[in-house]
Amino acid sequence: MKTTEFELIREIKDNLMTTPIDMIQGIGEDCAVVKKDEGHVFLISTDCLIERVHFDLDYFSVFELGKKAMSVNLSDIAAMAGKPLYAFVTIGVPPHFQKKDIHDFYTGLEQVSQEFATAIIGGDTSRSPNLFFISLTVIGVAKNDAYKLRSFAKPGDGIYISGPLGSSAVGLAILEKKKKLSGGTVYIQAHKNPRPRIPLAGILAKFSEVHAMIDVSDGLLQDLNHILHASKVNARLDYNEIPREKDFDQFCERFCLSPENTLLSGGEDYQLLFTMEESASASLQKDLNHKRLSIKKIGTVLPLDQKKPRIEVVKNGEVLSLQSLGYDHFA
Repeated sequence: MKTTEFELIREIKDNLMTTPIDMIQGIGEDCAVVKKDEGHVFLISTDCLIERVHFDLDYFSVFELGKKAMSVNLSDIAAMAGKPLYAFVTIGVPPHFQKKDIHDFYTGLEQVSQEFATAIIGGDTSRSPNLFFISLTVIGVAKNDAYKLRSFAKPGDGIYISGPLGSSAVGLAILEKKKKLSGGTVYIQAHKNPRPRIPLAGILAKFSEVHAMIDVSDGLLQDLNHILHASKVNARLDYNEIPREKDFDQFCERFCLSPENTLLSGGEDYQLLFTMEESASASLQKDLNHKRLSIKKIGTVLPLDQKKPRIEVVKNGEVLSLQSLGYDHFA
């Protein structure tokens, strides 16, 4: 199929005609937004994970897979500053799976769902010809004046990230090479056990100065580009300010990865990426300190200039030539 994932999504969206009266936001965000009551909205998201596309059971136990499947879906709720409530789980089970495999998978799901007070309340099961298939739908809630969209970034906003990037991509490289390396655990954990930033999302929801937000699933550049496109703005990033592990460059070189491409486009780190008025940074940091959370400013939102690239990345005073924005299922 000669199209990109995001072109296909836009085409599907353009061909859908039904608009429920309670729908506030449909396709084009991490979650759909539907009116709940006078003061709140539901946040609804669905996602699928397919064996040998999104995971490989050669280096994932089914328990670990259950934990990751729930975590990455709850991350969509965090990306819109919501609180998760419910989850529906659908699985396609291949013939070689045993009952214990399904039990262990649901144990992993439940461990994360309990941590974040999310109840698994339904789903479906089916036979799969040979590969394991997972689909999760999550439902969260937010105040009707507190959820965050991609489309509200404003020129002058700072661009912030909640933690290190590129770690998951390095972890995947280690797993694919099946090497046990000193210091590699942090990268493997970043790939196998990502953490949804629910506590941080709860704090960001209180700040109207936080304008646009997304979670980094497809890579920093790809996901930032979604914000910039929706908000009709440009951005400049300072490469040297983007957080990473101390030995990140050395591990990239060891596995023949470009440190720049891996940091900017690696994906699956599930950090929160958001834009915010600079005037609110001190107050937000005070709240974060109480919870032992941190954020890092990595760039600035600029007015739209169609004569320039949507994203400009500066490293040591030089503008980088960008190779790829990030992950695309159909690339």
